[in-house]
Amino acid sequence: MKVKFIKICSIFIFMMSTSCTVSPSNPEAALLGTWNYVSHEDGSSAYCYDLEFLEDRTLIIDSYSEDQFKFVIIAPGRLKISSEEDSQVINYEIEENTLKLFFNNGTNIYQRIPSPSAISQLTAETQSATATEMTAMDQAPTVTLTTTSTLLPPATPTNQATLTETITTPTPEQAPAIGSSFTRQADGVLMMYVPEGSFLMGSSSTDGNVYAHEKPQHEVELDAYWMDAYEVSNAMFRSFVEATGYRTQAEQQGYSYMYNASGDWDTFTGVDWQHPLGAETIYQDLLPVTHVNQYDAKAYCEWVGGRLPTEAEWEKAARGEDARIYPWGNTFNASYLQSDSRSGPVSIYEHPEGASLYGIMNMAGNVFEWTSDWYDADYYAYSPRDNPTGPASGEYAAIRGGAWTNSSKHVRTAHRDISMPHLMNHLLGFRCVMEP
Repeated sequence: MKVKFIKICSIFIFMMSTSCTVSPSNPEAALLGTWNYVSHEDGSSAYCYDLEFLEDRTLIIDSYSEDQFKFVIIAPGRLKISSEEDSQVINYEIEENTLKLFFNNGTNIYQRIPSPSAISQLTAETQSATATEMTAMDQAPTVTLTTTSTLLPPATPTNQATLTETITTPTPEQAPAIGSSFTRQADGVLMMYVPEGSFLMGSSSTDGNVYAHEKPQHEVELDAYWMDAYEVSNAMFRSFVEATGYRTQAEQQGYSYMYNASGDWDTFTGVDWQHPLGAETIYQDLLPVTHVNQYDAKAYCEWVGGRLPTEAEWEKAARGEDARIYPWGNTFNASYLQSDSRSGPVSIYEHPEGASLYGIMNMAGNVFEWTSDWYDADYYAYSPRDNPTGPASGEYAAIRGGAWTNSSKHVRTAHRDISMPHLMNHLLGFRCVMEP
């Protein structure tokens, strides 16, 4: 029986050509092994067969299938399955030995099939444990133990939660190149490799939309780094909050900023990352997190073992080494991004066709993104050539990328904008970088 790969109302993700080796502790580990198909609740008939997930990220759909598939977890509960021609992203959930794949129109359910070696080991361990327990029962007196749990969370979350590095960048078998990727352990985010080298930063006079603070265009040399393929989503940020007890500035002060009916910035009570468009609204998992200031964003990046990108790192990741005006090239295409005052941000997995040279998505539009740099309108005139990190101090921080409200002029790769580090609003999010 040969299974055909079927498209089913899914989000199509930019195909990555090369992948680094991921350690056995990667997020895919829970999927490894064989899953017996149990039931089909209007899900996808393409997956009404036994599934086998292998350590090299190969997925076998029915042992008789000749088709080749790959899988990768791109976020908590988000699984990408790829063939040579197509890819699709679906939600999944594992509870003990039950796997559920959630499609737009239904659910498929599977039961884990233990491997023969696992069964043998379990049997041996059970027999040994039983024998030990019987001996202990014969010899030991009855004892009543009183324990106090140390696993209870604090009654009131605080920002004093310890933020520790939770992952070590995997060491590839060979030097990574453009298209190389790995999945970060802490939050399940896919990171893309940006190799060392030079690029042209800023704008030249040939760009009719250029602002003075984008000049002069100058050559910058950067070390290699990894950058998040996607903006940090609400679901990812929630995992950080649940793990650390962190509270954002907006949550602590009880308000954040949005445009009012007149189009001016105003404060709105009860608005924060969990209530992004009003006190009565609820966040959506796949939308980029907003209402986070620069300090909130830095705390998250520290938690995953990274940091915010510099302006130079952000711009190179967006425009490549050929000084492209938009991440995809030099011609604006409204279908490649979320901009021009549309109804709001979209899923971080939308618009794969607008990805940059390095496979990094939504670097134009959707939401602005924090960088680590202080802003100076004249910085390009005196910035160092190698690994610039911005001015030593300032009043404003540099933000990049434009948002869903902006026109084509403000979503260019060289466009710069500003925000005070302690402020937050409904148009501003972030992504992280890590050292190789």
